[in-house]
Amino acid sequence: MSNSPNSQGGQPERPVVEMMDGLSTALISDILDGKGYRGQAMDHGIMPIRGDMKVAGQAFTMIASPVYEKAASHYEKLFDSYNHMKPNDVIVIATGGAFTSGIWGELLSIGAVARGATGIVTDGLTRDPFEIARDGFPCFAQGMSPVDSDGRLDITEFGTLISCGGVTVTQGDYIVGDEMGIVVIPRSIGREIADEALAKGAGERQVRSDLEAGVSVQDVFDRYGIL
Repeated sequence: MSNSPNSQGGQPERPVVEMMDGLSTALISDILDGKGYRGQAMDHGIMPIRGDMKVAGQAFTMIASPVYEKAASHYEKLFDSYNHMKPNDVIVIATGGAFTSGIWGELLSIGAVARGATGIVTDGLTRDPFEIARDGFPCFAQGMSPVDSDGRLDITEFGTLISCGGVTVTQGDYIVGDEMGIVVIPRSIGREIADEALAKGAGERQVRSDLEAGVSVQDVFDRYGIL
């Protein structure tokens, strides 16, 4: 995130994560579509464990790989990853479709919050959904499982290029999630997408106002090009 002065007012630029916080995934997806990025929404099965959960931040990537026996080093890479997390990170764990166990849980969430992380996204399963939801830590997953990962799934890499939910994710890409799912915004175009999404959001509010006032859908679309 940039904190450098902008060219107009000499004031620090608004952080991209702050700009994206609260924007709908549908709105961001529309902007990405318009720029030719048509595959940035994760698989529709990756949903918040509680419907009102939202997340915005930058990807902290992990890979979880299947294992077939318990090992003393099971948590080694996971523990190390916490030393590299920073504020506004959204943990993104790719499991490669392994549903043998939950890869996340309540205590891992508490530890992540202490490092400043703002949420967790995985194409795998999570444990402890009630406790995670109670604590308010945004968690997006394919489903839930009571089964422990020890001897089943190990974190084998972090901070690397991954594929999660059918989308390629690079460390530092922007992640936005809400009740509709997760979108991934390449870091290189994050501010551009945020600026345009905010502008379109303002346009949609005007469209909503006109529709509520009885203006026809056709006239509204002809005027704003938004529907």
